[in-house]
Amino acid sequence: MAGLGEQIKKARKSKGMTQTELADKLFVTRSAVSNWEQDRRVPDLNMLRAISEALEDQSLLSEF
Repeated sequence: MAGLGEQIKKARKSKGMTQTELADKLFVTRSAVSNWEQDRRVPDLNMLRAISEALEDQSLLSEF
C-alpha cells in the first residue's frame, strides 16, 4: 500500500490539480503540499479532512 504522501499526490493528479492549486484551496503554501507528498511532514487530522474534501477522496482518511 502506498504511503499517505503518495496517496495525496495520486489523488491530486487524478483531479488534474497542481500543488499550487491544491495549496490555494487549503490556504497553505505549495511547499506544505510538497512536504506532505514527499512524506517529510504529515498533515494533522483537520488538514487531512480538508485535503480529502478538496480532492473528493475519502480514502485518504483511512490512514487514521
